[in-house]
Amino acid sequence: MNHIYAPPPHFFEEVSSYLNYDAYSATNAHLMLVNTVTGQVSNFQIDPSQENTSLNLSNFPVGYYVLVLVCDGEQVDNKIIQKL
Repeated sequence: MNHIYAPPPHFFEEVSSYLNYDAYSATNAHLMLVNTVTGQVSNFQIDPSQENTSLNLSNFPVGYYVLVLVCDGEQVDNKIIQKL
């Protein structure tokens, strides 16, 4: 099963934040970050054979986001996160 692993609370305080995920059963995967206020969507390609990635959030405003794991074109998991 494909999942995003982020223990609560889902805070991102640093410019680059590490995130664990499980996308082994997928051939293609990416993370979609959606700003809950503006609806702006940013996509981050990830390697399904890996277990983590670093997200550079330096250009993102403080606020709440929905982080979505997309595997083979399907949204399979999501988490609400807050950038501080």
